[in-house]
Amino acid sequence: MSYTVELSKINEVKSSEVGSKAYNLMLLGELGLNVPSGLVIKGKALDSFLKRLDYDIDNGQEWSENGALEIFESIDFSDDLLYELKSYIAAGVSYAVRSSSTAEDLADGSFAGQYKTVLNVSGLANITSAIKKCWASFWSERSASYKLNRTALPTKVKHSVIIQEMINSEVSGVAFSANSITGRRDEIVIEAAWGLCEAVVSGSVTPDLIRYDKCNSVIKQYQVSQKELEIVNTVQGTTTRQLAGEKRSQPCLTELQIIELANSVLNIEQHLGTAVDVEWTIAEGILYILQARPITALLPLPDPQRNFCRPTHIYIDFNTVSQGVKEPMTPIGQETQRYYFGEAFSLFTGKKAENPGWLKTIKGRAYLNMTVFMAKPGWRKPVAEKISVKDPSIGESLLEVMSRNDQDLKNSDLKFKMPLIMPFRLAKHLYFPMVNRFFKGMLKPLKAEQQAIAYGEETFEQIRRLFKDTHSLVDTFRAIRKAQLIMMKFSFIQYCYGAYGFLAIRKAEKLIDRYHIKCNLELVRRSMPSNPTTKMGHKMIKIAYQLRESSQIASPNHPLVKPFISEYGHRGNIEMDIGTPRWHEETSTVIRMINGYVEAPNLDVIYSDMKNEELAASAEIDRIYDSLASKAGQGTAKKVKKLLETYRLLAGLRELPKFDLMKFNNFLRTKMLEAGEYLVTKNRLADKQDIAYLYEADLRKDNLQELVEDRKREYLANKQIIITPPILTSKGEAVYGSSSLSTDLKGYPVAPGMASGRIKKLLTPDISLIDKGDIILTYATNPSWTPLFIMAGGLIMESGGVMSHGSIVAREYGIPAIVLSGSFSRFVDNQEVTINGHTGEIVLENNGG
Repeated sequence: MSYTVELSKINEVKSSEVGSKAYNLMLLGELGLNVPSGLVIKGKALDSFLKRLDYDIDNGQEWSENGALEIFESIDFSDDLLYELKSYIAAGVSYAVRSSSTAEDLADGSFAGQYKTVLNVSGLANITSAIKKCWASFWSERSASYKLNRTALPTKVKHSVIIQEMINSEVSGVAFSANSITGRRDEIVIEAAWGLCEAVVSGSVTPDLIRYDKCNSVIKQYQVSQKELEIVNTVQGTTTRQLAGEKRSQPCLTELQIIELANSVLNIEQHLGTAVDVEWTIAEGILYILQARPITALLPLPDPQRNFCRPTHIYIDFNTVSQGVKEPMTPIGQETQRYYFGEAFSLFTGKKAENPGWLKTIKGRAYLNMTVFMAKPGWRKPVAEKISVKDPSIGESLLEVMSRNDQDLKNSDLKFKMPLIMPFRLAKHLYFPMVNRFFKGMLKPLKAEQQAIAYGEETFEQIRRLFKDTHSLVDTFRAIRKAQLIMMKFSFIQYCYGAYGFLAIRKAEKLIDRYHIKCNLELVRRSMPSNPTTKMGHKMIKIAYQLRESSQIASPNHPLVKPFISEYGHRGNIEMDIGTPRWHEETSTVIRMINGYVEAPNLDVIYSDMKNEELAASAEIDRIYDSLASKAGQGTAKKVKKLLETYRLLAGLRELPKFDLMKFNNFLRTKMLEAGEYLVTKNRLADKQDIAYLYEADLRKDNLQELVEDRKREYLANKQIIITPPILTSKGEAVYGSSSLSTDLKGYPVAPGMASGRIKKLLTPDISLIDKGDIILTYATNPSWTPLFIMAGGLIMESGGVMSHGSIVAREYGIPAIVLSGSFSRFVDNQEVTINGHTGEIVLENNGG
């Protein structure tokens, strides 16, 4: 039985025997790249070693790293393994001993720095000791913490070790075949420093930064850093030494070396079939590849089939922009959203679009291709302004993205030619019905709420009729598809009953300003009687007040609470998605909210303010009337008073479409669950709720439950991604925020995203010193800091680069990180800051202390 294999002999092993890191090196050697020669100790060597201890690596008890190492050091290797090691190891040669697990260097998790690496080892005794250290790191606390937060790792893990000849590096670094901060696939990002690559990956030095244009094969940027030190090999071992003055500010790489490295990285990316980060070194003018693995935490390209070198397309996260919903949708929620857009497009254009190409689902989020609206310069600002109404930062970011891609948008290959029939279809199905409801609200505002509610009931009955003759799963999904079209038209049309209210208050404001009347229109805008969401909140507060008065708490069957759930139970936490539960199914949300009010120390004030809001609005309208009457006369005063009263009658109806749509969605969910129950009776699903994890096309497949379990894992993984970019481009650029934050504190972004929190300055990884959401500030991190990333809201480091430990783990945990030299002296503990890991900026929120 052979326990080892040389890196050059890829045909003799499988990846599962040697781990991802070793197997990738074998692939690169096969590709013709310079990979330092080495020997791999297969995973079965550790399995065999543990059998002598009666330990099963997959099912055994959890050890500590130190505990495992103590046991390992008391036991000798088998004669067979020792013989194979002796046959390979040469006297006087230094080796790097690295872990290689089947659970690392994967697309879903890099395990960066979680397992042991021992550098500059020579002699059999020292090498066997280093191997045991690598094995023992399998049980380290840092790797255990990391595993808990990764959802797609293999269940059966093999832990191998690589023994590889050390290279006397002159310059080393890492190279990414995509920009891991912005997400752009058309860039290679290179970090370089003098000496061994350990200086870069440990964060001991801030490296030179090079950006290389993949599409045009040119260097876009070379940013030379001040490199204070280098790590080198010596006879005594690995040593850190200070650099001489001139060398500190010299570029590490020549143009020819950059081109050679870029071409190698492109070759590796193409061969491995994914974006990669590559560890490299140069010695005596020869480029060596030390490691290559997939870049983790990159969002997929919106359209993987489209070459990213073609003109840029720009995508907007529809649910974030339109609803402020950042959570992912279940598969059936994604399906109904496709129905919604597809049916609308078909209705207005006469063209079929069952699976619209301009709608992309990425990590459970729906991204709309907005390029066709941005290709015309005159449309760009209005589009951004419309989005800014929902989220000003997204609107600002969109303007920046459009400006950066101006030439691409001018040369856009995406054109939309409006069908001649489209204006007539829009007029028939939307414009005329909307105008009709607008004038009904304007002319008879007292009846508008009643008419709008009646229209909702009529529409609900129309949707119910769709399901009267459904006799199969296909019929059910066809009815759900048709319901989406009805719901789309309904949401536009019902909204118009109250639309005049917003025009009314603008007219009133102009007259109030003309006569310089001082007033508080915010009082007029509060507690509008026709707003169903306001009514719901008021009922909840009233229930809480009554419960506290009687020294009770809320429960689902309480006489005060039960009617509330009956009336509002169609709402839900992620209610646009019919795959998620409603309040009447999971009442804990409602109970928790009501009891939160019951326990609030200021409930009396909240209740009193609620009762007085409508009176305060009426009093303010009367005060405005009196002021105008004395300045502008009774006619103007009466006109403004009527406009403000009309506003209060109508404007609250803006929430009614959403309220009614959620009733419709609740009904569709019941029909979906009935279909799920049918599949349970046919033994195709274990639970009716599982249908939420299927698409319509899946119903024709076998092994539905297996598919459901895979989709559940994917959905849970998507839910763990708390921060997703509201804007994506076809080049892979992920835009999280505007770069126009006003601050002079700007560092080097190493993990994207934005976060606000209190600074906590740490010299050691003491988790007891931080609270959830704190911004950790430290000089640099190593794998022992990994558990703190679960609690942290963000990370600021004094030194490091994109490939340093803190940067990699921050990206995978979804928290922003920035490298800013001198930051430790710039901040104090508990200083509140906002950090932008996309731009590198830090905004001070107060003076801390």
